Amino acid sequence: MRWYGEQVMQCVRQAGRQELERQADRILAVSQQEYVPLNKDPRMAWHKGTLQRSGTVELDPNSNVVGVTIKYSVDEPYDYAALQHEVEDFQHDPPGQPFYLKRPFTRMKADAMARVGDRILLALRGRL
Repeated sequence: MRWYGEQVMQCVRQAGRQELERQADRILAVSQQEYVPLNKDPRMAWHKGTLQRSGTVELDPNSNVVGVTIKYSVDEPYDYAALQHEVEDFQHDPPGQPFYLKRPFTRMKADAMARVGDRILLALRGRL
């Protein structure tokens, strides 16, 4: 009898990280296309799309952890991305709205995690 615990865990981490990153990219794309406010003020034309383009997905650098961070970041003297995300009173032109990352994440997370699980199972079936 042989024990393949390390190989199994390595397979789970690798498949999980790859699919989690793919799903985070999907959530970010939906956020950018359907939710992020676009600045249409002609006095701030230089700013149009800056928030939308600032979205990123980052894998957790710890190889033993399967995790990602989805975030927006705009260099301003204040946290512009967080302010636009959290303040419900701002009047955004459609489709922009507050909670532009939270809403697609909440909507898509169950499906995303199911896809991660499916990917791990497929990877394990191919290795066992």
